[in-house]
Amino acid sequence: MRHLAITLSCFFFSLFLIAAAPTVQAGPACGLVLATAGEVLIQRGNATIAAARKTSLHVDDEIRTGDNARAQLRLADGTITTLGANTAFRIRQYTWRQQDEPSRVQLELVTGAFRAVTGKVLDARGSQLDVQTPAGVIGIRGTDFWGGYLDGDAVDVLLIDGRHAVEVSNASGKVLLEKPGQGTTLKADQSPLAVKEWPKTKVERAVATITWPGGSTPPTE
Repeated sequence: MRHLAITLSCFFFSLFLIAAAPTVQAGPACGLVLATAGEVLIQRGNATIAAARKTSLHVDDEIRTGDNARAQLRLADGTITTLGANTAFRIRQYTWRQQDEPSRVQLELVTGAFRAVTGKVLDARGSQLDVQTPAGVIGIRGTDFWGGYLDGDAVDVLLIDGRHAVEVSNASGKVLLEKPGQGTTLKADQSPLAVKEWPKTKVERAVATITWPGGSTPPTE
């Protein structure tokens, strides 16, 4: 009987450990981490994962960078996103169809700054790629752009390169960034500010947020 009691105690204790352990529920991978510098974590359900090169990425993952940290991510279609320090960036939806069917990708900038160079996700007509922010939405049509917080709670957006416009919108209005060097600012409950070419100093401030520490180049494969 004593042996049975010990066995049952171990059994129920094991069940307790299983119930208390962090759960990691993730669907198929939609990308991976290309490179990290400094502390980079992935919040996946109840689990916090230390990100490293080739760590897989899944829908609902939130990637977080620490002080002076950087992270470079690649989605399955080839879209590459670089995150600056103290950034929280979430993959909210990723449906990429490699044939001629529309794809749908929705990302979210919670805090910090990022740069994205789109891949093949927008090749099919009707495809959509959006980046949600607390102040509004950045709609991308295939380009190289930057978005983030430079001053207070305003979200700045800069078109770096590309033949397609970036649409910046919220409930109060929208604007289009159509030429490299053009930028705008989003504030909650206000229309996006008029599009204008950013001065060199502001462009440099934006680029500095996602430049790899020491000016080195992160691996791309």
